[in-house]
Amino acid sequence: MTIEDDQDDRDYSSEDKKKFKEWKVNFCKHVIQSIKFGSQAQQTWLIFNGTVEFWNNYLPIFKQIAFCDTILEEGVQAMIESFEGMNNVFENATFSAENVDYELAKKMNIFTNLAVMLARMYEFMEKKDDAVRVCDILLQKQLPSHLRKTFDSIKARVTKQVN
Repeated sequence: MTIEDDQDDRDYSSEDKKKFKEWKVNFCKHVIQSIKFGSQAQQTWLIFNGTVEFWNNYLPIFKQIAFCDTILEEGVQAMIESFEGMNNVFENATFSAENVDYELAKKMNIFTNLAVMLARMYEFMEKKDDAVRVCDILLQKQLPSHLRKTFDSIKARVTKQVN
């Protein structure tokens, strides 16, 4: 996100703006690093906590209609890393009577919301194949009808543009 879009009407020096941007970039890099470490160590809680931290900090940006214009490049990379990390956990999870995840609904909610934003970001960046891939991954999951419609609609827009 740009400094101008993120700050109030106070006047900041160019040094302050540079410092703020550096903090935002470093935040995204730390999220990416934590998710990668969590994946390497097979500690799913690190992956989910990193994703939740990213989501909570970027939620004001995601609420903007034109969030694709304001998000930092490092923020996009953090979105991708969060999505891929969570998807890998879901792909490799084994649930049974002995292995119950009582937070699964919350995790899926964050995963699907992040996926909607990522698919829209890919659409904005004209990475149509990546947008379709995200939609296809989510459409294979058991989603509520309103989310299924969202991913179907993104996929339809993107594939129409591809053809």
